Amino acid sequence: MTDLQKQVAEFDPRRKKLYFRMHHCGIRENDLILGGFAEKRLAGLNDDRLGQLEKLLDENDHDIYLWLNGARTVPDHVMTDVFQDLMAFKDQL
Repeated sequence: MTDLQKQVAEFDPRRKKLYFRMHHCGIRENDLILGGFAEKRLAGLNDDRLGQLEKLLDENDHDIYLWLNGARTVPDHVMTDVFQDLMAFKDQL
């Protein structure tokens, strides 16, 4: 078992669900960005940021893709701390 597999196995149910959702968004590019973010940062998110992430994942996958890539203006309700973290993570890829 890899270190990542061990970490995910130890996640609470909320994080496990988010981890799965972030790797299975529906758009491959989102899977790579969000899934990578989940692997690197999900364990360290507090309850507030987990809630922000859950709300983001309720948005349309195509919209998330366009927002992450700057092709569409990010609405105020989406421009949360966790979305800004995602943008910074994406820029490091």
